[in-house]
Amino acid sequence: MRSPSSRKMFVVRALEKLQSEREIRKSHHTQLKKAVDQTLEDLRIAVDATDGGGPGSSALPLPRSDAAPIDAERYFLPFELACQSKSPRMVVTALDCIQKLIAYGHLTGNCPDPNDPSKRLIDHIVETICNCFLGPNTDKDVEIQIIKAVLTVLTSQYVSVHAGTVLVAVRTCYSIHLASRDLTNQVTAKAALTQMINIVFSRMETQAAEEAAEEGRERTASLASSACKTNGPNKQESLNTAAIAARANNTSTVAPASITRTTIDVTDVARSDGSHGTAAATSRDAKTIGDKRNIQNSVDASKPCVEA
Repeated sequence: MRSPSSRKMFVVRALEKLQSEREIRKSHHTQLKKAVDQTLEDLRIAVDATDGGGPGSSALPLPRSDAAPIDAERYFLPFELACQSKSPRMVVTALDCIQKLIAYGHLTGNCPDPNDPSKRLIDHIVETICNCFLGPNTDKDVEIQIIKAVLTVLTSQYVSVHAGTVLVAVRTCYSIHLASRDLTNQVTAKAALTQMINIVFSRMETQAAEEAAEEGRERTASLASSACKTNGPNKQESLNTAAIAARANNTSTVAPASITRTTIDVTDVARSDGSHGTAAATSRDAKTIGDKRNIQNSVDASKPCVEA
């Protein structure tokens, strides 16, 4: 694997190519020249601080999965100014570098646009690319680079564009197909346009399927939650029943002693009442017998007097 500094060497080579153009020395490109010089100086300092400026590749950057991503957003300004220069050679160089950085995942633009924080940087990048098309008089090399760049934006797995940005890219390819004076570019623009539309509809279908699956999962979770809530009172009722049964068992273990004591007390009272009742009955019987005996004695005593 290449050294960390070689990851930035692709950007360095592209900037050096811009710096070597004769057009950049013209007075109306002063801002572009300053931006290129400043960015080159920053990159070279970073490279020297890493490993002493070892050799790197000027053809392609490393894929994002094989190396740490280049902070390409920091270095976008000189390429933006080069796209606005209307110099075909510098525009082609800038578009080629932007397209490869996007394709390899180093330029995602997933951050606010410094000029308009309400927009993402990728939206501004797409507008910069599409604004390079100036109508029928656009250089054919610039046209083919525009087609490659916008197609890369819409097909890249690292970049996400929506709504107006997609419309701008599609409209630009359609305009190149209609207005280009180069037959090859017309055919290429048509093929790119067809591919972009197919990709857009494919992503829409995928998104719809994912949303349907997510809705199904949410519905399942909702039904499960409802089932838990429905079973909740039954579970609580079972717990209450178990608690009542437990209290009943505790009461039943204490009740026999109370019942026994009550039975004993009642038995004692019954026995006591029975003994008192028997004594009273005996006393009454004795009195009755005594009265009978007295009457009989009186009768016997009165008999001789009658006979006499």
